Amino acid sequence: MTFRDDMEVHFSRFMDTIRTMSLFEWFIVAVSTGLTIGGSTLQLISLNMWLEHFEDCKGTHSFSIVTATTIFSFTMFTVPFVCRLVITRPKTAFIFTKRSMLLMMAIGTCNGCNGIFLVAASSNTPEILQAFLISSQIIWTLLFVKIILREDRKYMNPFVAGSFILSMGGILLGAAAEFGHTDIDANKIYWTLIYAGSMIPVSLYNVFNMMYLREFTERPEDAEHAAQKELYYECGEDAPVDDKPQSDPTTVKMCMLAFSTFFQVIAFAVFFPLNWAPWFSETPNVHEALTNIHKEYKCIYGSCHKNFLYYSLFAAGYVFTYLGVTFLNYYSATLASIVTQLAAPMSALTLIIVPAWNVSNNTPNVGYNLGATFLIIMGALLYTAWEQSTAHSENAAKKLKRDADLQTPFVNE
Repeated sequence: MTFRDDMEVHFSRFMDTIRTMSLFEWFIVAVSTGLTIGGSTLQLISLNMWLEHFEDCKGTHSFSIVTATTIFSFTMFTVPFVCRLVITRPKTAFIFTKRSMLLMMAIGTCNGCNGIFLVAASSNTPEILQAFLISSQIIWTLLFVKIILREDRKYMNPFVAGSFILSMGGILLGAAAEFGHTDIDANKIYWTLIYAGSMIPVSLYNVFNMMYLREFTERPEDAEHAAQKELYYECGEDAPVDDKPQSDPTTVKMCMLAFSTFFQVIAFAVFFPLNWAPWFSETPNVHEALTNIHKEYKCIYGSCHKNFLYYSLFAAGYVFTYLGVTFLNYYSATLASIVTQLAAPMSALTLIIVPAWNVSNNTPNVGYNLGATFLIIMGALLYTAWEQSTAHSENAAKKLKRDADLQTPFVNE
């Protein structure tokens, strides 16, 4: 099969997937995509403005920012979840299983680690470059999906390779635009590398998030398999043991959001000594770190001009992104990363159109940034087409395997 034939097959499968989606599925995907892209863009722009409005406060402000935001998010996710438990009384046996708690702990820890290092590096990383570095998480997500989930799909193909080359080209072109017209600052490079490294835990977050949602969410085919098991029992035979405590999709998502943000707060407590680490913060000891955080909280909640406004915008963007990514991760962790990647060109274009929001005061190279934006968008579209064209055949193969494992005696006769 030639490359052209391969392209036609993938495009045909992609269009088949699009045509088979219901109106409700289109609505969910559209809303999730909008929340993810809009929330990520809002976070990036508002965070850098927020960092500029900490008056008379030393340090990176990372712990006060991430803890204030996460406590707000924890409240926003937990209150509706508790109300749902009280009012609808859904299945909850899955919540406190060992597997469930370990996955939620991993999700919260990864997200917390990403938040601490990303926020700390933001004030020393050029703002437009931040937008392009976010795109690198797709590379790590692909790697972790292959290693952790052991997907059968072959990633060594022209589509994934082309997407990787285009995305990396966009990132490098965006970096050249930022570092090419100024003297290279070792401190800036150091924090830029930390910012880039913060994409590793968020990629793991996507993978663990997808694992959790898929393992504990009841799907329509589960009811079909339950009926097949009943036929085993009626015939006096033992059915294959594959029972796992599960619940409806809404309950599982709300539970994951509430508990993962709780574990995220615990992760911040574990990482607290970073506040006086010489390579991370300017504060020399624990006493000054606590004093500084106290000042920053006072600054957030009233004493600093516009600080609460930017806190509110950043927290709103955080919640929007969290909700959007949670829905997208149910389908695919790599798809969620691709959609998040599309926030990069959106943020970069916004900063080019509205230069007043670019607090780094660097004059953007419009040609370089538009070129980087084009490459990243094309890489995202190429991967999305491959992802959707192969997902259908993968799901069909898994369904055939499940049906074979649960084959009834009547079918065997």
